Amino acid sequence: MIETAIISFFSAKIRAHKLFLTAVFLFVFFNSLGSLVALGQSAPLEIGNRVWLDINQNSVQDADEPPIAGVTVHLYAADGRTLLQTTTTAADGSYYFSISPYTRYVIKLDNPADYTSGPLKDYVLDRAYFVHGAYYPHAPATLPRPNRPLGFAGNYPRFYVAPHLPGHNDDSYNFGFTMLNPPSLHIIETHFGGGYFQVGQQIDYLLSVSSDPGAGPVNADRRIFVIDTLPKGLSLLAATGTNWKITLRAGISPTTLTATYTEPYPLPPGAVIPPIVLNGIFDQDAVSAVSTSVTVTVGTHANPTSTDLRYNRAADTVSVTTRALQNDHSLPPVDTSNPARSSRQLNSDHDSGSTRQRSTPTVPTDIGYPGLPKTGSRADLASARQ
Repeated sequence: MIETAIISFFSAKIRAHKLFLTAVFLFVFFNSLGSLVALGQSAPLEIGNRVWLDINQNSVQDADEPPIAGVTVHLYAADGRTLLQTTTTAADGSYYFSISPYTRYVIKLDNPADYTSGPLKDYVLDRAYFVHGAYYPHAPATLPRPNRPLGFAGNYPRFYVAPHLPGHNDDSYNFGFTMLNPPSLHIIETHFGGGYFQVGQQIDYLLSVSSDPGAGPVNADRRIFVIDTLPKGLSLLAATGTNWKITLRAGISPTTLTATYTEPYPLPPGAVIPPIVLNGIFDQDAVSAVSTSVTVTVGTHANPTSTDLRYNRAADTVSVTTRALQNDHSLPPVDTSNPARSSRQLNSDHDSGSTRQRSTPTVPTDIGYPGLPKTGSRADLASARQ
């Protein structure tokens, strides 16, 4: 009996000790597990996207549509009044905020200076359009008072951000803008001397830019740019133009002409800008059909834009008789009837090995240039094309 009692006593002690150790282990384990769960709640989470100029107003970020940099973006708490974070859009128009999961927020573009003198001056938020009678928003961003001006009584573009799960990044918060009464520039590229040229002969191009009478002005905070792409086959290139700053990447093609209209600004609707005159001499690299293409845009150096894609491009193609075909008399002759062309024909001593002399870029007087006024009408430009 005594031995049995002693064994029972020690067995109870051992069981109690095991229970104590088990309790200590479970306490430590669940404490650690609780810490791991808490860390899991802090997974990174970003929201944002881009601010851009929606030229064609289709609410799609098309490849040729530029960003709007330097725009102030504010992140507010769900009440829309408690400011939490501030950022500005990068050179590519992008912006992002780090936020907490399971939380509501409001994103606003509500810096008044951005609309009066900053990057959003003369812009309006994409509104809406109708498709088969249905109403569709141009951009996901909203305005509290869509029919009132931006900034009126707190009328700024915004997004209401719903709660997000941990790690659920969201780049759907994009703001698309269009121009308020945007300018519309038209460009025409023509050449002189008929449609057929020979290797060694000079060609003169005329690049004519005008502003649509029904569009808005080009203000002084923007500039007008012309880019002309020249294929191979032209050498001794030169260009001139009143009130144009012109750069030719090389004196021989293929190359690019870049021109910036310097003054005067603002350019009113219906104005005709003094033309750019470009000339060069066809060389042995010329192909039978030489095509040039030119584009006019309006904007800033950071954000060159075009607001009318129907008329801001032009092209010109001429036929060139290569050296192998110069004795083929079946080709139409070069036009020599225009006196303005007399200085642009082949020199008689060209084939004898003397240096080819190029004529100074000039504008033929028989088409009305350069007498067109800087603020002429579209009719003036139309007559110049004849």
